[in-house]
Amino acid sequence: MHCVVRSQLIKQIRHWTRQSLKMLSTITIGSTHQVSDDGEIEAVGAVWYGQNNTQNKAFTVPDNLASPEAGDWAAILEAAKTTPKHSKLELFKWNEQDGYKHPTLN
Repeated sequence: MHCVVRSQLIKQIRHWTRQSLKMLSTITIGSTHQVSDDGEIEAVGAVWYGQNNTQNKAFTVPDNLASPEAGDWAAILEAAKTTPKHSKLELFKWNEQDGYKHPTLN
């Protein structure tokens, strides 16, 4: 009897672990902001879900919303829109200067 209960408990814990991993979305975001010599502003955001993932995307922020942080905010919005409901969203910010991902919001 004791072994049956223990076996069922182990199966349940494995199931919960698999479900928890499914509920976690880890996404890397990145952005750039440039101002040309003639004063034109371009802000770009990007979301990266993983190697060869078709959801990976880079996009230009509309001119009227372009600012130094606009690419990051647009990437966060895109990540939130594509994350399954009731999932935990873990974001990392790609830093071109040091080449590392840094945690942002959890």
